[in-house]
Formats: sequence, C-alpha cells, structure tokens
Amino acid sequence: MLKFIVDEPALVIGKALVIADLHLGLEYELLASGFNVPDQADRMLKKIKRLLRENACNELIIIGDVKHTIARLSWPEQEELSGFLRPLEKIAKVHIVKGNHDGNIERYASNVHPTTGFEYRQYWIMHGHAKPPEKAKNKTIILGHMHPIVEFRDSLGGRLSERVWIRTDKLIVMPAFNDLLGGIDVRRGLLGPMKKQIDPKKADLYLLDGLHLGKISQLKVRK
Repeated sequence: MLKFIVDEPALVIGKALVIADLHLGLEYELLASGFNVPDQADRMLKKIKRLLRENACNELIIIGDVKHTIARLSWPEQEELSGFLRPLEKIAKVHIVKGNHDGNIERYASNVHPTTGFEYRQYWIMHGHAKPPEKAKNKTIILGHMHPIVEFRDSLGGRLSERVWIRTDKLIVMPAFNDLLGGIDVRRGLLGPMKKQIDPKKADLYLLDGLHLGKISQLKVRK
C-alpha cells in the first residue's frame, strides 16, 4: 500500500518512509555565495524521526543525493553525514539508493543500493540520473533527481515556487526533501534520462497538500 503524506515531500510504502534529495551540506555552498544559512542536518533529522514515528515506519528509503558535495567531503562534512545517519540506523532499517552526488557514500552507510535502483514490493525505486534495468519495465518506478517545482507569479511581479509531485500511470517523481534546494519548473523541462518517459499531456502535477494542478501541458509557460 502506497500513501502520500499530506504537506510533506514524502510517501509511505507499507512500513517504509520514502524521501529523496536531502543534499546535506548544501548550506556550505550557500555560505560561500554569501548566504548565512544555519545547519540543516539536525532540522531534517528531527523531521525524519517525526515522520517515521507518526507513520509507524520501521524502514527508511532515501532515493539518492543524501549529500550535496560531489567531490571529496571535508572533515566537518564527514562528521555531519555520519552524525546524521547513525541515529536513523538505530531506529529504522535505512536503504540508500546511490545518487549522482553520493560518491563514496558506502563509507558512511551499510545498506547502499546501486544507481539503477532496487525492487521494493511491487515498485522499482531509483534516483533518476541513470536508466532503469530491464527488470523494472513492468513496475511502477519511484524516483527523485528532478527537483520538480512550479513557479507562481502575480500581476505585480511577485514570485512563489512550490515543490510538486509528478505522477503518471507507471511513474512517480518525488519533490526534494530539502526545502532550500530549489528546483526546475516542470514547464521549462525535466532533468535526467527518465524525462523521456514523462508525457506532458498525461503527467499530473500535485502540490504537497494534495491539490491537483492538472497536466504539465495544461500549464502556461511563463517567460
């Protein structure tokens, strides 16, 4: 049984909480750009623990990009990543699907699945920067990587970006769990090789609160 958690970029399959794109350490990049952003690891850790508890989950599936830095991690970032994963492994079985930002993630986690993903119940779960294997062909695929958003504008020029779910008959694209990450407006294109499997005329968009925005093709492209 699959359930979308209202107002959260997360879903539940059976007893497993599923999230994607945490990008731990993003604040270090933002700090280098002049933004004074506080550490996000502890905030996200508390949120994940709460979601596990509220939804009676004993498994956690992170669909890639646990960390943000692609190159070698600094010592503080290594400590942060270890300090983030260890408490979760004490309360849940943690699955990590390796994302394109997750080089050497095996050093910090014990249960890492390849970039092509793995089968969980009747679903195929993968990050989305690689193509799925042939054995995933007849399964519903759940992926991240695309960071889908929709940007709203008012008549005065105000802008608001909202994370969205993309759903088709055989595919679910998850919004990023890290709300500082930003994303790509789905009307301007999609990211990664899996975009070829998403027909804008058939793909539905939903806000985190469950509001149906319609098909991608029904939304006007804003310049």
